[in-house]
Amino acid sequence: MNSLRWERIKPLAYALVASAAWYCVALPFPREIPDFLSASLSFSGILIGFLVTIQTVLVTVSGAAVVDRLKQSGYMQDLERYIKEATYSLLLFALANLAGFFMAATPARWFSTLWVFLCIYGLTSFFRVSNIISKILRKV
Repeated sequence: MNSLRWERIKPLAYALVASAAWYCVALPFPREIPDFLSASLSFSGILIGFLVTIQTVLVTVSGAAVVDRLKQSGYMQDLERYIKEATYSLLLFALANLAGFFMAATPARWFSTLWVFLCIYGLTSFFRVSNIISKILRKV
């Protein structure tokens, strides 16, 4: 598998492995559910804010030579897809945290597994975008 293909599927692969492991081990969710979900919701909101900032930085450096090379090579489409994927996955994670407030005191196993999946998927998608943007900014 080449590195670009691995880069494309890495967040999904990590999220699937982590959520499968979580489901198989059946670890308990934290006891203070409302506090935990509130903190998770705030965290996802902060990361979404960082992604919006990253998009602003991209617009700012859009005339740079490295960005032109990305556009010419076709990799800019990948970067745009990565940013959308990270934003949407973190939005879904935020929505899952909101939905958790309407669950029973002890959430169902499927909910905690979904929470782990969305958390890992959102985080790894965010880190992928952050890593790429850092590399772009070093070249500007």
